[in-house]
Amino acid sequence: MDAKDRNSFKNNLGHYVSRTYTNKVSNLEFVLVPASPPININVLTISSTKVLIKWNPVPEKLRRGILKGYVVNYVRMQPGFIAERQVLSTSENSLELKGLSKFTAYGVTMAAFTSKGEGISWNGTFVTNEDSKEVFSVYIYQVLLFMRLN
Repeated sequence: MDAKDRNSFKNNLGHYVSRTYTNKVSNLEFVLVPASPPININVLTISSTKVLIKWNPVPEKLRRGILKGYVVNYVRMQPGFIAERQVLSTSENSLELKGLSKFTAYGVTMAAFTSKGEGISWNGTFVTNEDSKEVFSVYIYQVLLFMRLN
């Protein structure tokens, strides 16, 4: 590598090192953690105990190495509960969380990772629904109560 190359610098050992961040990782390039979480993250309710998390990959220019996968952590937002952790391959762009408690708030974080570790996390919250039967019965009760009062 030429000393005049503007895309390189001399490290403390006197070697010239590239400043570029590409998906073609060589021994002269940095591999760092991703500079962005996955994008367009959506949490969709499937049922009172299941949600689907969907996302698009980290933009290529922010990957800073080869993505190895995604990490999703979620926890019931009440004292004493331990976070669950899911590790996914890069070929996946969704995750179904099952066995959740009904009508409960959860915190969720998501990050992409390279061989150097996890990048910047996305943080969000979601609340699971009540069963549709329960919601429907509450609605019927309210209608009957309204009709009785009028």
